[in-house]
Order: sequence, then structure tokens, then C-alpha cells
Amino acid sequence: MTIRERSSIEKNLAPLLPEAALHQVVDLLFRFQVDLVVTYPRSGRLGDYLYNTKNNRHRISININLNRYQFLITLLHEFAHLLVQERFKTEVRPHGKEWHAAFCEISMPFLRDDIFPLDVKAAFGAHLKSRYGSAYADKKLSKILERYNGIEQNRYKVELGTLPVSSKFFLSGRSFQCISRQGNVILCQELKTGTIYRMSSSVFVKPYL
Repeated sequence: MTIRERSSIEKNLAPLLPEAALHQVVDLLFRFQVDLVVTYPRSGRLGDYLYNTKNNRHRISININLNRYQFLITLLHEFAHLLVQERFKTEVRPHGKEWHAAFCEISMPFLRDDIFPLDVKAAFGAHLKSRYGSAYADKKLSKILERYNGIEQNRYKVELGTLPVSSKFFLSGRSFQCISRQGNVILCQELKTGTIYRMSSSVFVKPYL
């Protein structure tokens, strides 16, 4: 990994994660050779893990509409599945004792005051001691995480591909404008920085009113 590659990945992930967790997360991504995909909101799941037998790489996808703390907790949840895959393959239950041990192992280094607010840290610490299979199922943790949803959080109403070229929209707390379409890929410019991004036409965004 070059310094430029790492810098690019950190720049892309910075809006999605607590600042103090960014370097640790990128270290894990490169250590385990993970393809991280940030995807449109999906009903019934916040993220998922897949081991690609064709190229022997790990793939983790996380919904884009999560706040920073929920994004990190979901990512750690999926990393625990990765550890189970590396250690046990498919010989154990998805959320069995092996997964729970791996979840605690990979999460504890992140359970710090500079990463999580005190209420989230306390609830996440209690969650790790429980046997819930997801943060979504833990109603206490879910309720606390919801406090940190911004005004635009969870309001991704339309698919990007349905907007006309030149439309402006919000995504992950940032403002963009559609520039052109190349099949199922939309070229978009971030209004603040002028940076050009290639986005899937199926990503859900909130248009300017």
C-alpha cells in the first residue's frame, strides 16, 4: 500500500467514521485485504460480509445512511464474521460463541472516549457483554445511536439515476451535483471541493428542495 493509496481511502472514509477511529479501520482493511463497499440503504440489514472464493478476498458492505457511530459498530460486527471465516471457515454458527468472541476481540480497541460519546460507549460496552446478534436487535443501543442521526440522516428518498443531469443532492452530509451519465455510472461533483466522483445510479440520495 502506497502513502497515496492510504490517503485516498482515508479521505473517502473520513465523513463516515469517528475521526479517532479512521486510522485503525484503514489498518484493518489492508491487514485483511477487505473490499469495503458503501451501498444504498437496504431493508432488514445494516451491513453484510461475504468471502469471495474466486479471488480469496473478503467483502464487507455497509449502508451509507448510518451515522458515524452506527457505521463503525456495524463495520466491527462484519469484521467479526471475517475473523470467524479465517479461523473456522463455515464450521460454526453465524452468531455463535465464536463470532461473539471475535466481535469482542476486534471491538475492544475501539471502546475509547475519543471515539464514542460516553452514552454510546457505555451502551456498546454492555452490548458486547450481551449475546445480541446485532446492534439493531439491542433496543437500548439502537435508541442511543438514533440520538446521533442528523437532520438529513435516514432521509435518502430517491435513486440517483432518476435525477436529471445538473440536479443537486445531499449524500452522507455533503452536497453534490450530477454532471453526466455513463451507463449506470453517474459523474458527480462535490460542490464544496470540486472533486469529481463516480457513483452508482442505484445509490439513494436526498435531492435539493
